[in-house]
Amino acid sequence: MSKPEFKKREKSDVTLDSSFKERILKEGKTKIVSTHQDLSINYKNQVKIVTKDVLTANDGTKQDEIDLGIDKTLQTCYVFKFLEKNKVPTSFLRQINNYTFIAKNTTILPYECVIRRKAYGSMLKRHPELNPGERFYIPHIEFFHKNAYIPPVGAHEDSSAIMPTSRLMPEERARKFYLKNGEWTVPVETDPLLLWNFGEWREKGADNNSIEGFKYDLYSAKKPTTPEDKLYTEKSSITVQQYLDIVDLMKTVFNLLESRWLDFGIEMIDLKIEVGYDFDEGKLIVSDVIDNDSWRLWPNGDQSKQLDKQAYRDGASLDQVSLNYKKVTDCTRMFL
Repeated sequence: MSKPEFKKREKSDVTLDSSFKERILKEGKTKIVSTHQDLSINYKNQVKIVTKDVLTANDGTKQDEIDLGIDKTLQTCYVFKFLEKNKVPTSFLRQINNYTFIAKNTTILPYECVIRRKAYGSMLKRHPELNPGERFYIPHIEFFHKNAYIPPVGAHEDSSAIMPTSRLMPEERARKFYLKNGEWTVPVETDPLLLWNFGEWREKGADNNSIEGFKYDLYSAKKPTTPEDKLYTEKSSITVQQYLDIVDLMKTVFNLLESRWLDFGIEMIDLKIEVGYDFDEGKLIVSDVIDNDSWRLWPNGDQSKQLDKQAYRDGASLDQVSLNYKKVTDCTRMFL
């Protein structure tokens, strides 16, 4: 796999620094990521990931405290160990306790990488011609941008939120500015659909190892994609070869997990992963987490028995949601 062309980071020997102190790098609704050092691990740039007992949905407007931190942590650890056993590189290094694991610090790409066996969820909004649950013989691959699209904003009580042109913004920041009482005050598009644009790249020589002319276009993920509804165009920060490497990695992960879930009589309808390049070697790896928020799981293909986070979105009781997560944890424990 080719190496990234991101700006080079300064070399770090944090694990050799006797004065090292942990510091929080990022705290979100569901987890805390901090710098970490464990001298027994042969990897310099480590992070500690702590899972919170919180579940969210609907752009964060639905949120509950529920004892799922242990389940989500264990699920990620079991799944990543399973992938590593099958020679898929991940960010996982070591589990500390039921809520915490150590991972490789990673330049995570700002994309949600989604691969689907059946049409469900937001895909039906973009493709009304599809029937719910329609099966794809070849899994369907999609990308979504992790930042929110913000249209021009001419007036706002906070001057920092006023923008003469459209732009991308971290979703947390967008919520702070434009989400009031669970409603967007401007037409923000969260997790916009990302379509790779190869046109100018081909005109400039179609070099797989160059970003020259390689771009992506963003569209609403909530309605059919038409040229006139394009929201934004941005230059790609990865090469075409890196994009191809990511697609190969997505296929490998999906095939492994789909096959393993079928051993339990459970269909994996779709899967969302995040990928990036590790700090020490610049290798493409599966990053962040893979837990019950990352897929749709239908026992015997029956949607009414769904075990994943969609049940929470659909209004299932918290007791039922908790039971579902524990069932998934029990299964992933047997992945190894």
